[in-house]
Amino acid sequence: MNRDMIKTPIIILSLTSLLMLSCQADKEDTEKEVVDLKTFPVILDTSGVARRLDLFQGKNFNGLPYTHFEYYFIGQVKDTIYLNPFLHFFLYSIAGMSKSGEIISEEITVLEDPFLKYRKEWEDNIDFKHYSEVKIDIAMNREIKFSDYFPVMFTNWNKDTIIIGNSTNIPIMMEAMDSSGIWRAVHEDYVVGCGNGVGYIILPPNESVITLAPIFTGPFKAKLRLSIGESYSEPFIGFINEQQVHYMSEQKKWPQNKTHQNLRNLP
Repeated sequence: MNRDMIKTPIIILSLTSLLMLSCQADKEDTEKEVVDLKTFPVILDTSGVARRLDLFQGKNFNGLPYTHFEYYFIGQVKDTIYLNPFLHFFLYSIAGMSKSGEIISEEITVLEDPFLKYRKEWEDNIDFKHYSEVKIDIAMNREIKFSDYFPVMFTNWNKDTIIIGNSTNIPIMMEAMDSSGIWRAVHEDYVVGCGNGVGYIILPPNESVITLAPIFTGPFKAKLRLSIGESYSEPFIGFINEQQVHYMSEQKKWPQNKTHQNLRNLP
Protein backbone atom coordinates (compact mmCIF):
# COMPACT_ATOMS: atom_id res chain seq x y z
CA MET A 1 0.00 0.00 0.00
CA ASN A 2 1.20 3.50 -0.83
CA ARG A 3 2.70 5.21 2.26
CA ASP A 4 1.04 8.51 1.33
CA MET A 5 -2.33 6.74 1.43
CA ILE A 6 -1.56 5.59 4.97
CA LYS A 7 -0.49 9.06 6.16
CA THR A 8 -3.55 10.88 4.90
CA PRO A 9 -6.20 9.26 7.14
CA ILE A 10 -3.86 9.58 10.14
CA ILE A 11 -3.48 13.30 9.54
CA ILE A 12 -7.22 13.73 9.07
CA LEU A 13 -7.92 11.73 12.22
CA SER A 14 -5.46 13.82 14.24
CA LEU A 15 -6.95 17.09 13.01
CA THR A 16 -10.45 15.86 13.77
CA SER A 17 -9.39 14.85 17.26
CA LEU A 18 -7.82 18.26 17.83
CA LEU A 19 -10.92 20.14 16.69
CA MET A 20 -13.56 17.81 18.09
CA LEU A 21 -15.88 19.34 20.67
CA SER A 22 -17.21 17.35 23.59
CA CYS A 23 -20.75 16.20 23.01
CA GLN A 24 -22.77 13.36 24.53
CA ALA A 25 -24.49 12.63 21.27
CA ASP A 26 -27.01 10.00 22.30
CA LYS A 27 -28.25 12.00 25.27
CA GLU A 28 -27.95 15.56 24.03
CA ASP A 29 -29.36 15.06 20.54
CA THR A 30 -32.72 14.51 22.18
CA GLU A 31 -32.18 17.07 24.94
CA LYS A 32 -34.80 19.82 24.76
CA GLU A 33 -34.13 23.36 25.79
CA VAL A 34 -36.13 24.31 28.86
CA VAL A 35 -38.28 27.18 27.59
CA ASP A 36 -41.81 27.80 28.76
CA LEU A 37 -43.45 28.55 25.41
CA LYS A 38 -46.63 29.55 27.22
CA THR A 39 -44.82 32.60 28.60
CA PHE A 40 -42.62 33.26 25.58
CA PRO A 41 -44.47 35.83 23.46
CA VAL A 42 -45.54 35.37 19.87
CA ILE A 43 -42.89 37.22 17.84
CA LEU A 44 -43.60 38.55 14.36
CA ASP A 45 -41.09 39.95 11.88
CA THR A 46 -43.40 41.96 9.65
CA SER A 47 -40.73 44.63 9.08
CA GLY A 48 -38.19 42.22 7.60
CA VAL A 49 -35.52 42.35 10.30
CA ALA A 50 -34.15 38.91 9.39
CA ARG A 51 -34.02 39.79 5.68
CA ARG A 52 -32.03 42.92 6.51
CA LEU A 53 -29.60 40.87 8.61
CA ASP A 54 -29.15 38.41 5.74
CA LEU A 55 -27.98 41.26 3.51
CA PHE A 56 -25.14 42.11 5.90
CA GLN A 57 -23.97 38.61 6.63
CA GLY A 58 -20.25 38.20 6.14
CA LYS A 59 -16.98 37.32 7.82
CA ASN A 60 -14.24 39.35 9.46
CA PHE A 61 -10.54 39.09 8.65
CA ASN A 62 -10.26 35.98 10.84
CA GLY A 63 -12.91 34.18 8.82
CA LEU A 64 -15.38 34.41 11.71
CA PRO A 65 -19.01 35.31 10.98
CA TYR A 66 -20.17 38.78 11.92
CA THR A 67 -22.28 38.62 15.05
CA HIS A 68 -24.08 41.80 15.98
CA PHE A 69 -26.87 41.45 18.54
CA GLU A 70 -29.09 44.50 18.11
CA TYR A 71 -32.19 45.68 19.94
CA TYR A 72 -35.44 44.77 18.17
CA PHE A 73 -37.72 45.25 21.16
CA ILE A 74 -37.45 46.74 24.63
CA GLY A 75 -40.20 47.15 27.20
CA GLN A 76 -42.90 45.18 28.94
CA VAL A 77 -43.65 41.97 27.09
CA LYS A 78 -47.13 41.44 25.68
CA ASP A 79 -48.67 38.36 24.10
CA THR A 80 -47.45 39.45 20.64
CA ILE A 81 -44.25 41.34 19.85
CA TYR A 82 -43.40 42.94 16.51
CA LEU A 83 -39.68 43.20 15.83
CA ASN A 84 -38.56 46.78 15.18
CA PRO A 85 -35.52 47.29 12.89
CA PHE A 86 -35.35 51.03 13.66
CA LEU A 87 -34.92 50.95 17.42
CA HIS A 88 -31.93 53.27 17.89
CA PHE A 89 -32.83 55.49 20.90
CA PHE A 90 -32.19 58.84 19.20
CA LEU A 91 -33.83 62.21 18.68
CA TYR A 92 -34.88 62.79 15.10
CA SER A 93 -35.16 66.17 13.40
CA ILE A 94 -37.23 66.93 10.33
CA ALA A 95 -36.37 70.24 8.71
CA GLY A 96 -38.56 72.35 6.47
CA MET A 97 -36.97 73.29 3.14
CA SER A 98 -37.40 76.43 1.07
CA LYS A 99 -37.82 76.28 -2.72
CA SER A 100 -34.11 77.06 -3.08
CA GLY A 101 -33.19 74.10 -0.85
CA GLU A 102 -32.35 76.12 2.26
CA ILE A 103 -33.36 74.84 5.67
CA ILE A 104 -36.10 76.88 7.32
CA SER A 105 -35.14 76.97 10.99
CA GLU A 106 -38.68 77.86 12.07
CA GLU A 107 -39.95 74.62 10.57
CA ILE A 108 -37.53 72.20 12.22
CA THR A 109 -39.52 69.51 14.00
CA VAL A 110 -37.88 67.34 16.64
CA LEU A 111 -39.34 63.87 16.91
CA GLU A 112 -38.60 62.02 20.10
CA ASP A 113 -38.06 58.29 19.80
CA PRO A 114 -40.59 56.66 22.18
CA PHE A 115 -37.77 54.40 23.37
CA LEU A 116 -35.48 57.30 24.28
CA LYS A 117 -36.35 56.83 27.96
CA TYR A 118 -34.18 53.71 27.91
CA ARG A 119 -31.08 55.67 26.97
CA LYS A 120 -28.66 57.51 29.28
CA GLU A 121 -25.68 59.57 28.12
CA TRP A 122 -22.11 58.86 29.14
CA GLU A 123 -21.99 62.04 31.22
CA ASP A 124 -25.29 61.40 33.02
CA ASN A 125 -25.04 60.85 36.75
CA ILE A 126 -26.44 57.33 36.99
CA ASP A 127 -26.27 54.73 39.72
CA PHE A 128 -27.44 51.56 37.99
CA LYS A 129 -25.87 48.15 38.28
CA HIS A 130 -24.04 46.79 35.26
CA TYR A 131 -25.26 43.63 33.51
CA SER A 132 -22.13 41.80 34.70
CA GLU A 133 -23.13 42.38 38.35
CA VAL A 134 -26.61 40.83 38.26
CA LYS A 135 -28.42 37.79 36.92
CA ILE A 136 -30.44 38.20 33.74
CA ASP A 137 -32.96 35.67 32.51
CA ILE A 138 -32.08 34.45 29.00
CA ALA A 139 -34.70 32.50 27.02
CA MET A 140 -34.33 31.34 23.43
CA ASN A 141 -37.25 30.00 21.42
CA ARG A 142 -35.79 27.40 19.08
CA GLU A 143 -39.21 26.19 18.02
CA ILE A 144 -39.42 28.98 15.47
CA LYS A 145 -36.85 30.84 13.40
CA PHE A 146 -36.64 33.86 11.14
CA SER A 147 -34.39 33.01 8.20
CA ASP A 148 -31.20 31.83 9.98
CA TYR A 149 -31.97 33.34 13.40
CA PHE A 150 -33.72 32.34 16.63
CA PRO A 151 -35.50 34.93 18.81
CA VAL A 152 -33.90 35.52 22.21
CA MET A 153 -35.47 37.34 25.16
CA PHE A 154 -33.51 38.91 28.04
CA THR A 155 -35.57 39.82 31.11
CA ASN A 156 -34.58 41.85 34.15
CA TRP A 157 -36.26 40.19 37.14
CA ASN A 158 -34.12 42.20 39.56
CA LYS A 159 -35.69 44.90 41.72
CA ASP A 160 -33.41 47.56 40.26
CA THR A 161 -32.86 49.03 36.81
CA ILE A 162 -29.70 47.73 35.15
CA ILE A 163 -27.38 48.77 32.31
CA ILE A 164 -27.98 46.24 29.53
CA GLY A 165 -25.62 47.53 26.82
CA ASN A 166 -25.27 50.46 24.44
CA SER A 167 -27.42 51.98 21.72
CA THR A 168 -26.18 49.74 18.93
CA ASN A 169 -25.30 46.43 20.50
CA ILE A 170 -26.23 44.02 23.26
CA PRO A 171 -22.95 42.54 24.56
CA ILE A 172 -23.93 38.90 24.12
CA MET A 173 -21.56 36.05 23.36
CA MET A 174 -22.39 32.67 21.90
CA GLU A 175 -20.14 30.05 23.44
CA ALA A 176 -19.34 26.41 22.74
CA MET A 177 -17.97 23.82 25.13
CA ASP A 178 -14.54 22.54 24.11
CA SER A 179 -13.18 19.02 24.65
CA SER A 180 -11.97 20.04 28.15
CA GLY A 181 -15.44 21.14 29.24
CA ILE A 182 -14.55 24.84 29.08
CA TRP A 183 -16.96 27.33 27.48
CA ARG A 184 -15.30 29.45 24.79
CA ALA A 185 -16.66 32.16 22.51
CA VAL A 186 -17.24 31.24 18.86
CA HIS A 187 -17.15 34.84 17.64
CA GLU A 188 -15.39 38.06 18.55
CA ASP A 189 -16.94 40.94 20.47
CA TYR A 190 -18.70 43.46 18.30
CA VAL A 191 -16.75 46.71 18.53
CA VAL A 192 -18.49 50.07 18.18
CA GLY A 193 -16.48 52.13 15.70
CA CYS A 194 -17.16 55.46 17.39
CA GLY A 195 -18.22 56.14 20.96
CA ASN A 196 -19.79 59.53 20.24
CA GLY A 197 -23.52 59.54 20.85
CA VAL A 198 -23.63 55.93 21.99
CA GLY A 199 -24.54 56.15 25.66
CA TYR A 200 -25.98 53.47 27.93
CA ILE A 201 -29.17 51.50 27.45
CA ILE A 202 -31.01 50.70 30.67
CA LEU A 203 -33.55 48.00 31.40
CA PRO A 204 -36.06 48.60 34.23
CA PRO A 205 -37.35 45.78 36.44
CA ASN A 206 -39.77 43.29 34.85
CA GLU A 207 -38.97 44.49 31.34
CA SER A 208 -37.32 42.65 28.48
CA VAL A 209 -35.11 43.02 25.45
CA ILE A 210 -35.56 40.86 22.36
CA THR A 211 -32.88 40.19 19.77
CA LEU A 212 -32.05 37.52 17.18
CA ALA A 213 -29.29 34.93 17.60
CA PRO A 214 -27.63 33.51 14.47
CA ILE A 215 -27.92 29.82 13.64
CA PHE A 216 -24.37 28.81 12.79
CA THR A 217 -23.64 25.97 10.39
CA GLY A 218 -20.66 23.70 9.90
CA PRO A 219 -19.43 20.11 10.29
CA PHE A 220 -18.67 20.33 14.02
CA LYS A 221 -21.44 19.51 16.46
CA ALA A 222 -21.21 21.38 19.75
CA LYS A 223 -22.98 22.21 22.96
CA LEU A 224 -23.76 25.93 22.73
CA ARG A 225 -25.12 28.64 24.99
CA LEU A 226 -25.58 32.41 25.10
CA SER A 227 -23.95 34.52 27.78
CA ILE A 228 -24.08 38.11 28.97
CA GLY A 229 -21.84 38.93 31.90
CA GLU A 230 -22.30 36.03 34.35
CA SER A 231 -25.75 35.06 33.06
CA TYR A 232 -26.25 32.11 30.73
CA SER A 233 -28.95 30.49 28.65
CA GLU A 234 -29.81 26.81 28.80
CA PRO A 235 -27.30 24.83 26.68
CA PHE A 236 -28.45 23.56 23.31
CA ILE A 237 -26.98 21.52 20.47
CA GLY A 238 -25.79 23.29 17.33
CA PHE A 239 -23.09 23.28 14.69
CA ILE A 240 -20.09 25.51 14.05
CA ASN A 241 -17.47 25.76 11.31
CA GLU A 242 -13.74 25.12 11.24
CA GLN A 243 -12.78 28.80 11.63
CA GLN A 244 -14.81 29.00 14.83
CA VAL A 245 -13.16 25.87 16.22
CA HIS A 246 -9.70 27.26 15.45
CA TYR A 247 -10.73 30.50 17.16
CA MET A 248 -11.71 28.51 20.26
CA SER A 249 -8.31 26.84 20.22
CA GLU A 250 -6.57 30.21 20.07
CA GLN A 251 -8.47 31.38 23.14
CA LYS A 252 -6.60 28.76 25.16
CA LYS A 253 -3.52 30.85 24.54
CA TRP A 254 -5.23 34.24 24.71
CA PRO A 255 -8.17 34.02 27.15
CA GLN A 256 -10.98 36.40 26.34
CA ASN A 257 -12.36 38.92 28.80
CA LYS A 258 -15.11 36.93 30.46
CA THR A 259 -17.38 39.90 31.05
CA HIS A 260 -17.31 40.91 27.36
CA GLN A 261 -17.53 44.58 28.28
CA ASN A 262 -17.92 46.90 25.33
CA LEU A 263 -18.95 49.86 27.47
CA ARG A 264 -16.60 52.54 28.71
CA ASN A 265 -16.69 54.48 31.98
CA LEU A 266 -18.75 51.82 33.67
CA PRO A 267 -20.25 52.89 36.99
